[in-house]
Formats: sequence, C-alpha cells, structure tokens
Amino acid sequence: MLGVLTRDDAVDIVRTRELVELARPLQVTFHRAFDVCKDKDRAFEDVIACGADRLLTSGGKADAVKGMSAIARLQQRAANRIRIMAGGGLRVSNVRDVVVHTAIREVHTSLSANTKSAAFDGGAEIRALHSSLTPFVVSEVDVRAFKAVLNEISAESVS
Repeated sequence: MLGVLTRDDAVDIVRTRELVELARPLQVTFHRAFDVCKDKDRAFEDVIACGADRLLTSGGKADAVKGMSAIARLQQRAANRIRIMAGGGLRVSNVRDVVVHTAIREVHTSLSANTKSAAFDGGAEIRALHSSLTPFVVSEVDVRAFKAVLNEISAESVS
C-alpha cells in the first residue's frame, strides 16, 4: 500500500510509478492519500496511469459513509481499469449500505475500538497501537459479524 503526493497535493506520478514497478509482481493499492488530492478527477486518472491495482478511498470525506456518492462515481469511472476499495469508518452497522450504494466489491476496515471503551467479549482479541499510539482492540465477535454481513451481501448478489 502506498500513496505518494507532491507538495501541492497531487499524485506524484514519477515516484508512484517507480514504486509500483518495484513492487511487482505484488499487487499495489494506492491508499487514502488520494482523499486529500485537490483535483480528484485528475488524481484518479494519475493513479490508474501509474499502474496501481486498487484505490483505497473514503470518497474524499472523513469516512466512507459520508463519501458514498463519490465512491459510487469512482466505481463507475473505473470501468475495470482499477478496483475501488471503500475504507474509513466501516462497521457492521454501515457496510451493507456502502456496498449496496456504491457497487464496490472490496472494503477495508480496522474494526478497532479504544481499549478503555471496548468491552471484551470473551473471544480472541488483537491489541495494537494506532499511529497516534493509542491502544486499540479488535474483537473476534466484531470480525465474525462483519464477515457475516459481507457473506450475506455476496450471497444476495449471486441469487
């Protein structure tokens, strides 16, 4: 996963293309740096031109729910040139709406909760640090519930 921008918040085409080539044969995701680009139409085409396989985005908003309309437009524009992955604030309670509204097939979530506010559910948990060095936990129950919603959506699209 990478996201290299210029000082004026545009995709750094030279460096991004170089990193994509260095990463091969691995797949490359251009991350949410895209969301801070001033000209998202140009940035979108630049990410594609650099050879990224996937774009992780919240549609330029604070989270994917607020950016659903923009994500849906990106999905339509992608036309199989790049995969769009929605990310940012996705939870069991909202992932169905985002997937159905945008027609995306890939999502990214941390399912994290602050360790002070998260109730341990008795299952497995992952403890780690956010970039802000705030401890967080991901519970097995949340992961299983999220996966169940995605499986339901997948089964509905097949039938």
